[in-house]
Amino acid sequence: MTDTKFSYRKIIGVIFLGMFVYMFINNPNVKVYVIKIFNPLLVAFAIAYILDNLVKAFEPKMGRNTGVIISLVIIIAILLISATIVIPTVVENISNILKLIPEIDNFQFESVEKYIPKGSEEYFADAVTYAKTAIEKILLKVGEFSSKLLEGLLSTAIKFTSSIISIIVSFVIAIYMLLDKKDLLGRIKRVNYAFLDTKTADYLVYITHKSHEIFSNFFVGKAIDSAIIGLLCFVILLIFKIPFSMVIGIVVGITNMIPYFGPIIGAVPAVLITLFSGLDKAAIVGIVIFALQQFDGLVLGPIILGDKVGVRAFWIIVAVTVGGAVAGVLGMLLGVPVLVLIKTLIEEVVHEKLKKKNMEDLCMNDLAPISSKKKKKKKIFSKS
Repeated sequence: MTDTKFSYRKIIGVIFLGMFVYMFINNPNVKVYVIKIFNPLLVAFAIAYILDNLVKAFEPKMGRNTGVIISLVIIIAILLISATIVIPTVVENISNILKLIPEIDNFQFESVEKYIPKGSEEYFADAVTYAKTAIEKILLKVGEFSSKLLEGLLSTAIKFTSSIISIIVSFVIAIYMLLDKKDLLGRIKRVNYAFLDTKTADYLVYITHKSHEIFSNFFVGKAIDSAIIGLLCFVILLIFKIPFSMVIGIVVGITNMIPYFGPIIGAVPAVLITLFSGLDKAAIVGIVIFALQQFDGLVLGPIILGDKVGVRAFWIIVAVTVGGAVAGVLGMLLGVPVLVLIKTLIEEVVHEKLKKKNMEDLCMNDLAPISSKKKKKKKIFSKS
């Protein structure tokens, strides 16, 4: 009788959950309302999750509370440095770029023509004309995009100013989350074991730990890796006296967080920006970014990340592509760790099922069916 009631409760629960998901997806007003309610908590959780890795570095020797205070001091110091040094320089660079855009019609192509050998102008005339037209079109598109981007930045700045209270509230909640981490996790654990059977609750705890391990390792390692690449890009471009080097370094560093596609996304605007200053400087930027990405892929990435990703290039590209299609830039960032988590859990289930069949050592490279091998063995024994 108890099992029947429980099954009815499960069915009713699934129906209500399905109705809620359907309303959430198909009703924009409900979606906006729900996001508005939970947004401060979600932002607070994101801040707390990012800062927790920094707190852990100080916690063993100084305790949890002192670790939280030191972490906050470091973050505030970084924000102040950014506000006084980095942000003004970036704003100045962006304003200079926007000033150059109206001069597209007067853009000089001598930098392209000077590389054509003397006496061969007539052979390259069509190519030069085509190149001029193509570059003009690209720069016009960049101009249109930049004006739209500027409008978007202004509207975002207005929204940011209006929602500054919400951000402060989220930051305060994040601090309390960090201070009361053990208590919060303990209470969630109690609810988990209270409403679920022990086996399901154990597996949910295991999935949570595994998710934290994968996401934390990936994002912390990738953030350090991208920060180094961005800084190297800035320093090298500064040595070559490339204009807008700080903006380019920041763009390259941020986009490097996206595996495989990130370097391409970062290189395109970087090269187009420096194209205003001449083809030779744009070529230097392209070469520097390409060299840095090779260094990152072959040397720096393996040192920092090691084998933390754990999936082949094909699956990473699939994860980034699908994630980008589903949730844009956020999906591209989360696609790889989500795929790694799903892959890990599926492989564990497959291993357990094969273990029950005494086939856990099954070789992946051997594609022949097991039944044919057994038949061959029988034939050999029958001959002998």
